[in-house]
Amino acid sequence: MAGGIFINYRRDDAGSTAGRLRDRLAQVFGPDKLFMDVDNIPAGADFADYLNAQVATCDVFLAVLGPNWVSAKDETGRRRIDNPDDFVTIEIQAALARGIRVIPVTVDGASLPKAGELPNCLKPLVRRQAVEVRNHQFGRDVDALIEDVRATFRGHVRQSGRLVAAVAVLLLLAGGSALYYFAKAPTWGLWRPKPESQRALEPMTVVSVPHTSEVAASYTRYISSGLGLTVTYPNNILTLNTTAEKERRLTLLDVNGHALVTITKTNLPDHKDVRKGRQQEYSELTKSNYSVTYEAPENDMNWGNWYVLSGIGFGTEFYFRRWYLDDSVVSMEFRYPKELTPLFDNIIDNMTHKLEFSAQPGLQP
Repeated sequence: MAGGIFINYRRDDAGSTAGRLRDRLAQVFGPDKLFMDVDNIPAGADFADYLNAQVATCDVFLAVLGPNWVSAKDETGRRRIDNPDDFVTIEIQAALARGIRVIPVTVDGASLPKAGELPNCLKPLVRRQAVEVRNHQFGRDVDALIEDVRATFRGHVRQSGRLVAAVAVLLLLAGGSALYYFAKAPTWGLWRPKPESQRALEPMTVVSVPHTSEVAASYTRYISSGLGLTVTYPNNILTLNTTAEKERRLTLLDVNGHALVTITKTNLPDHKDVRKGRQQEYSELTKSNYSVTYEAPENDMNWGNWYVLSGIGFGTEFYFRRWYLDDSVVSMEFRYPKELTPLFDNIIDNMTHKLEFSAQPGLQP
């Protein structure tokens, strides 16, 4: 099953959600690319050998973890993951041993277990980046997972991984800090549109940022008279650049001076319609092969003066939020490596919800 996807799960733990996940993946990749159940093991076959063989044919292995995945017990009271003959354990162990890309998928409110909760053969699972699939935004979360699977099929993980790792090592030896590779997104949007002929991706860039995944952000408020806004930002993670404030643009930079956040104020477009604005920008992004995985407002009843477009473009996460005011549009654009998603989830929430209008310039603690 070249380009196959193996879905590993427990029926009494996450059977319903795993079924929904399989149906969605089948729509995108085709049912012939999926292996999910072990009901069809041939009579007389060694089930461990058979499962190993099935796992070996797949390029992606999804370990679906529900809230009872760790604690599930058999009829003797023994934890199933401690049983060497447990199908789930055999499958995960085989995938880890073969170097297949294993993605833990936490569902129904579950979290990735700690290494101390697992038998030795499964401990490497906790070092794999997990993907959370939440029931209340199932579509958005699964779409993000689909992008990860597609990247693997395109060879971005397997074929390019060694080259990227080698370059990263060389740069680290040269004195770099945490390195992240991403294609810089073109400057779409309302604040600086480009002609059609110029809408090519800029070259791949190496971005160096501090080791901030576990750093608690310390926020500072900056009152911009040029934009008429009060902006709250994490001053221990990003540096505010105000050189273009007269042009009504602020940028937040990483330690190497790369812009990860852009805040602008531009003239209101002629159509003055927030819904039309989102529709036009969505079209521009998808034409450029960006995958929009989240749109807000999600419900027509909740439309106001703002919209959000978020997703993935060539390995880079993006989150664009725009507010339509009486005479202008205020925009916050975040572009960051996927590895920094947990950090930026918090930053985005704080910066977008604490944005204020102001008149007096200067920094405030």
